[in-house]
Amino acid sequence: MLLRCGEILAKCLKSYGIEYVFGLPGHGNIGLIDGFIKEGIRFITCHTETIAGMAADGYYRATRKPGVVCLTCTPGALNAQLAIVTAAQDCSAVLYIVGDIPTEFAGKTCYEEFDSTQPDGQFQALTPMFKRSWKVYRIELLPQYVANALNTALSGRPGPVLLDIPFDLHKVRVDIPEEELDIRSRVPVGKPQGDVEQLRRAAELLVGAENPLIYVGGGVRISGACDEVLRLAEMLMAPIVTSIAGAGSVPESHPNVVGFIGSYGRSYANELVRRADVILAVGSKFEEEETAMWSGETFNIPPSKLIQIDIHPPEIGKNYPVEVGIVGDAKKTLKALIEILEAEHKAELERRQRPKWIERVEEAEKAWMDRLKPEIESDEIPLNPKRVLKALEEYFPENGILVVDPSWARIGLLQQFEIPGPDRCYIVGGALPIGWSTAAALGVAIGRPEAHVVAVTGDGGFLHSVQAVATAVEYGIPVTWVVLNNYGYNAIAVLQRAYFGGRSTGGDFIVEETGEAYTPEYSVIARALGAEGITIKRPEEIDDAFERAFSSKRPLVLDFHISKTGSRLYRTGPVTWAYYWSRDRG
Repeated sequence: MLLRCGEILAKCLKSYGIEYVFGLPGHGNIGLIDGFIKEGIRFITCHTETIAGMAADGYYRATRKPGVVCLTCTPGALNAQLAIVTAAQDCSAVLYIVGDIPTEFAGKTCYEEFDSTQPDGQFQALTPMFKRSWKVYRIELLPQYVANALNTALSGRPGPVLLDIPFDLHKVRVDIPEEELDIRSRVPVGKPQGDVEQLRRAAELLVGAENPLIYVGGGVRISGACDEVLRLAEMLMAPIVTSIAGAGSVPESHPNVVGFIGSYGRSYANELVRRADVILAVGSKFEEEETAMWSGETFNIPPSKLIQIDIHPPEIGKNYPVEVGIVGDAKKTLKALIEILEAEHKAELERRQRPKWIERVEEAEKAWMDRLKPEIESDEIPLNPKRVLKALEEYFPENGILVVDPSWARIGLLQQFEIPGPDRCYIVGGALPIGWSTAAALGVAIGRPEAHVVAVTGDGGFLHSVQAVATAVEYGIPVTWVVLNNYGYNAIAVLQRAYFGGRSTGGDFIVEETGEAYTPEYSVIARALGAEGITIKRPEEIDDAFERAFSSKRPLVLDFHISKTGSRLYRTGPVTWAYYWSRDRG
């Protein structure tokens, strides 16, 4: 079968089940895009490459099917860097297919050549961000390249991968046997299970513990191990706490799920971690925020004994010493652990008494919410954001999915919202790019068309990715964006004023000449782009806005004008800026 590069690529992707490719057309990738058109793969045009990458990231998180991005040469490829790093840090399987300059003109300063300090500048600049990268020189090997890329993206710890294809090769025709184009058998689907003997050691520790605790990271969500985590917690009568990335892996409505931990974690959840004698950590990197800067305010290892399960061997013991380290997929490994407990420790488990932590947590949770109650019920103008989030929780539909930015929104939600799960909340971590939820919501909604997708962001983040609204209108993607608008990058302005003698610049949106507060009219922008838009400034307008949003089938922007002071968070452990600057305030 005589085929061009784009046709080979599209047939391989279609054979694996790829239905969507996100990206922007450019002279360096239109030959590839034409192949997608011929094979009926929908090309979703986003309006910056960063948005395309983040949408593909969201698609993977929502479906656990690889997201695919197709971009043009240097401007397109380099514009996507933030999205690539985010996928790498958060373990999202995204295949980037990027055009490159013609091989025959390399080094001659041709159009869009990235002539860095070494040859092959574009490929060399991109490679460090990916799990693995391939530059394609022989089109007849393209089916194997595609299979290798998908295999690498999905195996072990997932991550983004790169196929860099010089665009002079896009027009080349080669004879490819039809059977070579079906790559399904070349992409294994199996996952590794942890070592049985190590699992037996873990079982003995957990059964013998007085205060066992399960700590859930993002690996539980990626693996789809919710049922196994809940079953294990019920058997051990153990509490479940989560990292920020792990939020949404398990439903907080379950009686064993206590909430998230760390510098801004719920205080009673942090206390449970400190008191635990045995901690089972599943799929977590033990990052800065969840560990309160590795300070002892959350994890106290030792004397707590750590059992760590992770699919990525370098994570075992990286930040805390382990009593038992187990390399394996979370779902398969926990299932094997449950089988060992049921077969070898059934009698011991049946003798377990109702633990005291349950009553302590019930009382502490009530006290925590009572503390928030005045703000949740506040009638202040501008609006208190905690009241907005409470209304969002009350109106949130049964088929709702939250997609959350790393601004005030993510901690605000985690501190008061009963996070739904599994697979109904996606919070960006890693590189922490604001604007991620605005873009990623596109991919989540495409991957989960039965759901009502709600992106929660600040106004600064929304402004970063506002072009996503145009894509939603073009393709009929019914996302609701909840914009918590405090007229600036308020979290940064607060830090500046706190640590630098009340001085700040850049964090507050103002008209320089007059000093007046400034904000774009986001609801007007939404309507100009073809979506619906509502501005909400008064408490009595909140309920109507959410009722309208959750009955709408169209892209809709809710612009809530919130107070800067209402965005205050409750800190329960040390954070970076306090650690470095509290003794040197300017």
